[in-house]
Amino acid sequence: MCSNKQTALYLRISREDNPSDHTFSDSITNQRLLLNQYAKVHHLEIIAEFCDDGISGTHHERSGLNSMLKAIEDGWIKTVLIKDLSRLSRDYIHTGELLERWFPLHSVRLISVNDGIDTAEQSAINDFSPIRAVMDDWYARDISRKVRSAIYARQLAGFCTLAHLPYGYQKCGSCIIPDCVRADYVRLIFNYYQKTRNCRQTGILLDSIHAPVPGCGTKWHDTTVRNILNNTAYIGDLYLRTTQKTSYKCNKKVLLPKAEKIRFPIPPIISREEFNAVQQILSEQGHCRNDKNMLAGKIFCNICGRKMVLSGNRFVCGGKKQGSGCTNPSLRIGLLQEQIHRKLKENMFPDRINSYAHMIRKIEVSPKIIRVYLYCKAPFPEPKTV
Repeated sequence: MCSNKQTALYLRISREDNPSDHTFSDSITNQRLLLNQYAKVHHLEIIAEFCDDGISGTHHERSGLNSMLKAIEDGWIKTVLIKDLSRLSRDYIHTGELLERWFPLHSVRLISVNDGIDTAEQSAINDFSPIRAVMDDWYARDISRKVRSAIYARQLAGFCTLAHLPYGYQKCGSCIIPDCVRADYVRLIFNYYQKTRNCRQTGILLDSIHAPVPGCGTKWHDTTVRNILNNTAYIGDLYLRTTQKTSYKCNKKVLLPKAEKIRFPIPPIISREEFNAVQQILSEQGHCRNDKNMLAGKIFCNICGRKMVLSGNRFVCGGKKQGSGCTNPSLRIGLLQEQIHRKLKENMFPDRINSYAHMIRKIEVSPKIIRVYLYCKAPFPEPKTV
């Protein structure tokens, strides 16, 4: 029998749950009032309260929920009191896992007031909890679909739905116009990059003249410069609906093909001729946004242990690039691939990059050696001098 003296309240609200004019705190307050009244009538002693204010029930990683589950694991909580099952989760799989496995495993009593569910009692109402969980999940799916449709309709009607405009632009009523000050910095970036052909040097110049950094940054990085140089918004082609979530239950997004994007014309800051000239330089320097190396993220400096990052056509120690003083020299992509091809041949692997990239777990690089570690077998034999 679960103790009535170890009861916790769990409260949650999010935008899709609260379409009225009430604030989030009002909704949380209403839940708290309802649950406290129930606890008083049924002689439950509340010792803790966990709250997730403004967080969707489709997300599993919620600080309030995770804190409550940790308290249960530590033996502090034996009864959980919620307004309804949708407060716990709007993912029917997650709800079922908690109801049917996790709570029983930890001997926890769950009471859902509005649903009439009490797992400490033998009641036919409890048998309908899986159906309620599916309906809560369907509600979240339906709301997500309606929100996406509303945003899409506004975009087609000529409204910009971006939360953050590209650097150098600002809103003026319903129009988007260049920001006089930052637009000049955009022109400077394009002009200076054509002279230096170097994103890092361009960033150093911007830091030296104290140019405002996009977003909440405090320093100009070469990736920030590169993103601006690649952005077609500066020639007047701002695109909406460029990505789409793979599921309403996760934040993973995929890029949409150009045909499905929505072009939103805005005043240009850079001429198309200058933009195309910069794209040509970026391509020659290996700075194009779409240039991705299959080995990126797997190469580590064997001197300081930091990841080596792709800069142009070379891998450079990330620590050295940030001024740590690491002495490891940069490594040309072609040379690295040649060495890996040779080692793969020695170990009877096919000599094709598409065949080996997915097998490589880690590559360690130092001035004289390159070590390659695979997922499927032990490291290659002792490496030879490069």
